[in-house]
Amino acid sequence: MDTPDPSLTKIRYAKRAVDDDAWISAFLQRAPFGVLATEWQGQPFAKPTTFVYDPGHQAIYFHGALEGRTLQNLEANPRVCFNVSQMDACGRRIPPWDSGWNMPQ
Repeated sequence: MDTPDPSLTKIRYAKRAVDDDAWISAFLQRAPFGVLATEWQGQPFAKPTTFVYDPGHQAIYFHGALEGRTLQNLEANPRVCFNVSQMDACGRRIPPWDSGWNMPQ
């Protein structure tokens, strides 16, 4: 598998970077869902899904069927993107750096 160009994975706004493992773990344990993005033959697929975060193993377990598009895509290409966001009372996305979760500075 090719290694991504480091310039494409570098965080552009360093003051918004989160590297506090306890904060990240708490965020993942509270999030009600995430969006798993996969691809199949160049076609991207983004699927909202429920998940469970296991802090002891630092693992994310997705809810899903034992067969179907998502599993097929993962077997063909394990490179994915997983997005987790916090929502406000009106259902609007709140970026982590603007949440009331006391992100470390």
